[in-house]
Amino acid sequence: MAITALDDRVTFVFLGSGASGGTPGRGRSRRHESSLWMRARTRVLIDVTRDFAAQARLVDSVDYVLLTHGHRDACGGMPLLRRWWRHRMDRRPIPVFASPDTIAVVRRRVRRLEHCLFVPVSPGGPVAPETGG
Repeated sequence: MAITALDDRVTFVFLGSGASGGTPGRGRSRRHESSLWMRARTRVLIDVTRDFAAQARLVDSVDYVLLTHGHRDACGGMPLLRRWWRHRMDRRPIPVFASPDTIAVVRRRVRRLEHCLFVPVSPGGPVAPETGG
């Protein structure tokens, strides 16, 4: 589902709106885990779920990733993001904004992270994409 802002400069694409683990099973919806892709001059992916392989069909580019927390429903698709990234023309690492705790969780779980440029952020703190780290 896509919602375009009134000024046509921003489009929000809901890649999933399901619960953690999705909602599979007989008589249940087939919603993917919650994720949002924002299309504007820059493109931001909010959470990389375990459903990213299916969700990626709607994503043509990502300039930044924002991880909301360290649970698998929000960052369990980081290996899938790497696979998607490897097929891009521009193979520069993608800045990934997350709390230091979330970054530590991802680093413990995922070995191959050359596609990520982690940028630690704090609640209420400024976010400066140009200063990745």
